[in-house]
Amino acid sequence: MIRIDLNQGYLNYVLGHIPTFWKDKHLLDDNIDFVEKFKEIFINIDTFEYDFVKSQPFDIAKSRIENKGEVIILIMLQDWRPGHYLEIAGEGIINWKAGDYYFFASSIPYAESNVGDDIKYTLKLYATLQPLTSHYHQNNKLYEYNIHERPWIIDNHLIKRLKESIHHNFDNPCMIYLGNENIKQLETLKYSEQTVKHINEKGLDIYLYEPMCAYQKNQKVYYEGGTKHTEWFYSEFNRVSYDDLRADELDSIVAFAENNNANDIRVHVNEFNVEKYFPYYKDKFKLITDDICLRGGWFKKILDPNFLNNKLTTKFLSLNYRYTFHRNLIAAFLVNLDSKISWNFKCDYEHMSHGAFFNLEKPIWNIYRDHIKNGVETLNEKSPFLLDFNFRESSVIDHNYFKNPFPQHRVINKIDLFAIEEHYKHIFCDVICETRFAQPMATYSEKIHQAISYFKPFIVVGPPHSLSYLKSNGFKTFNEFWDESYDTVENHEKRLIKIFDLITEINKLSIEQCNELYQRMMPVLRFNQKLLKTKLRP
Repeated sequence: MIRIDLNQGYLNYVLGHIPTFWKDKHLLDDNIDFVEKFKEIFINIDTFEYDFVKSQPFDIAKSRIENKGEVIILIMLQDWRPGHYLEIAGEGIINWKAGDYYFFASSIPYAESNVGDDIKYTLKLYATLQPLTSHYHQNNKLYEYNIHERPWIIDNHLIKRLKESIHHNFDNPCMIYLGNENIKQLETLKYSEQTVKHINEKGLDIYLYEPMCAYQKNQKVYYEGGTKHTEWFYSEFNRVSYDDLRADELDSIVAFAENNNANDIRVHVNEFNVEKYFPYYKDKFKLITDDICLRGGWFKKILDPNFLNNKLTTKFLSLNYRYTFHRNLIAAFLVNLDSKISWNFKCDYEHMSHGAFFNLEKPIWNIYRDHIKNGVETLNEKSPFLLDFNFRESSVIDHNYFKNPFPQHRVINKIDLFAIEEHYKHIFCDVICETRFAQPMATYSEKIHQAISYFKPFIVVGPPHSLSYLKSNGFKTFNEFWDESYDTVENHEKRLIKIFDLITEINKLSIEQCNELYQRMMPVLRFNQKLLKTKLRP
């Protein structure tokens, strides 16, 4: 919180003339001069109305939404006194000092009360914002907190969710970016000298909610009209020098830091051991592995009280929504095995047989090439395979570096959570196709949390060291029961083949043997589920 330096002599004069009723905009002829000074502090204000509020002892205002202006700024005109109380978005506030202020969207409920012996004085501004702040509306992706010239305009539910998942001292400034790719708003953002001084004194924490969109320096464009990314909005690599690794989001933060002379920035990201993989940025800001997306998730409660008493009838489950090459390969590999998959695409073998990190025509693929080809034929003949979404028809992938990897046909309906639980109830192993695969830095997502919630062992089809990342957060994996050495293989083709080797070994088990192995795994499964409950919101 930045405290406003109020003119105490004039302020005492104002307080002495505020009448006993709640609101009066015409209290003193020169009040407007006093209030107009706040435009110099909150530089993104366009217009505002104002009220001086004098709250007598035992004046109580219930929680309300003003819906007046875009934002409300409450400026505390005196130090907190016992019995004075303010509540914004369900969060109680006391112990303020004269000049403290609270800046929030007018759609957020708040309440004030005075149950003490002393009068409480507040200045209330109802402000509209200049066009340069239009990116703060609810549909946008960058949010700033405790940066005095910028509002925290965001719905109450999201405030609560984000603040619960971020281990941050909210007396200090921070930003949260919920999107992917370059942070366009940040690249042109220019703070006042006062704000720059504040963030350099306190430090600025920037939290990235999604995995970064990494790319290789001087990377070529892979398809006409495309970008430097090989996977539409991020890149995967066969091999890459860490010195050449860049990320769209980090580039935007560099631009912001240079434009504002900001010299104490900490960037919190999803990626494991992030400083190792992005040495280019080490002199520009501090990179920290700190996945707020995982901490902000909901714990999936099992609806069936007899869930663990059901016999397993199917060996594998694999759920997929967005198209990627590694997901296509896994779907093709599993579809003719004892499995349940979700898959909403059709892609000819010639289009999916080679990508940024693999080529199925190389000798290394001789052992599995025919099996994958047969799987591609089955996928194209029978797709869509519907488990968690219900599509009218499949989307066709007809280019090597796809331009839009999301299903292109309308969802009839999203199948409810109970239906997903029904699938988990009877399967043995969840083959989890993570968001990224052919990158050196490990990440993992809520997909693993879902398997843990449903007491299922899993194979992670993701970047190398994903299981190590999971273990660093206290979870156990299944190296006691099968070969997890795939996790340490940094060559992406060889890691995928090791995963196919493991799937092949599990597929050799009878369903009775899978049930027996599942019971032996139960202590690990219960441990993980219990630990997950402590990490997520109920």
